Amino acid sequence: MRGGSVVRAVALALPFAATGCVLALLVGPGRERPVPSARVHATGTAPWRAVRLELVTERADVSEARRSAAELTRSDGSTLAVQTSERGTADVAFEPPLGADERVLITEGAVVLFDGVLEEGASERAFVGDRWSFSTPSRHSLPDLEVKARVRHGVVAPPFKVILEVAASRGGKAADAAEVSFATVSGEPEKGTVRSGSDGLALLEIVPLGVPVRVSLEVTHEGDTARKSGDLPGQMGAIVPTLDRTSLMLTSPSPRSAAYFSIFDERGRAFGGEVALVADADGFFRGAVSDSVPANAVVVLTPHAVEDVARAYVWRAQDQPGFCGVGGARLGCVPTPELLRLAADGGPKNRQTERARIADVRRTTTLFLSIALALEVALVLLLSRSRGKGVIAGLRVGEDGLPEAPSPTDDPGYAIREASPWSQPAFVVVLVLVAVMFALWAWLMTP
Repeated sequence: MRGGSVVRAVALALPFAATGCVLALLVGPGRERPVPSARVHATGTAPWRAVRLELVTERADVSEARRSAAELTRSDGSTLAVQTSERGTADVAFEPPLGADERVLITEGAVVLFDGVLEEGASERAFVGDRWSFSTPSRHSLPDLEVKARVRHGVVAPPFKVILEVAASRGGKAADAAEVSFATVSGEPEKGTVRSGSDGLALLEIVPLGVPVRVSLEVTHEGDTARKSGDLPGQMGAIVPTLDRTSLMLTSPSPRSAAYFSIFDERGRAFGGEVALVADADGFFRGAVSDSVPANAVVVLTPHAVEDVARAYVWRAQDQPGFCGVGGARLGCVPTPELLRLAADGGPKNRQTERARIADVRRTTTLFLSIALALEVALVLLLSRSRGKGVIAGLRVGEDGLPEAPSPTDDPGYAIREASPWSQPAFVVVLVLVAVMFALWAWLMTP
């Protein structure tokens, strides 16, 4: 009897112990953990003088930026300490510039966030606005009257005042004292007239009330008149910079906690960063760039770390004649800016590593549960067999070795009922627990 009691106790305890261990493994080591990783945003092709680093944590397909300290190691062994902002970004400058085949290792303590090379690819070009160019044939012996117009510094961004430059010329020479009449729709003033200076340049101050701002120009010089109407390139809610010597102040008309900038010179993207914006008494949100800005810089401003054409505002620090266009390399001329794109992402590899770790835990758990199930089934069969033998033996001889008095055993079906393990509540509990174990086993076996 003592041996049977031990077997029964083990049979009752094993399912509880096995189920508890399995659940502990599943909610502990087998639980999916947040996956930290790093993303690197860069312009199209190497070499890269500066890139934007973004640290994120992925939870259930949702990425969250995070403030943290990381270390970036180049192929030559040199390291750079990186501290991201509250929004998880930091700009990293390389000297010498980073090559296309250089391996980059980004770590956070002992955790690898990214390990590999940055991929080259085509980047979108920022929208810089078009210049108007129009002319009229001369009715005199003079050359044709030619007129060019552009928005100084960039494009229209309500509600900030812009200057529309109108340059009049004849045969390549400035048209002095040309009369420039203008009318606006969605802008102030609605109409006006100015005269060009000795350089043929007239400056029209316009306050945009919305976009697009439609402008009609009429330029008259020595009896000839050139006319042009059209919409000025504009962007609502853009972050607009102002330059005080070499200090750049950013202003947003909409509530924003931060702005992102990229500084370009004749060699491409020089550096960039993030600026925290704070509300001022005028209801705008302002912040200053701590780095000095080159005199000929072109600035790309965005409300998000990831740059895209729809939200990027391009501003020229210098009143240069225009952009070189794609691939321009003339000294002092800044090529049309390339927007940052995703050049490296440690997320996919780190997610794969996490899935492999979870799969290892599930395999170990499945093996443990399979062994426990096999042992439990063996114990149940042993108990069932022992129970049947005990009942039959009790029918033949009483405890004193003499035939027993009439009892319920006189019922022919009594032995069958008593020999059945279902007559014992403990056995029913054991079977329920075994069913739970089988359910857990089936769940673990599901891919």
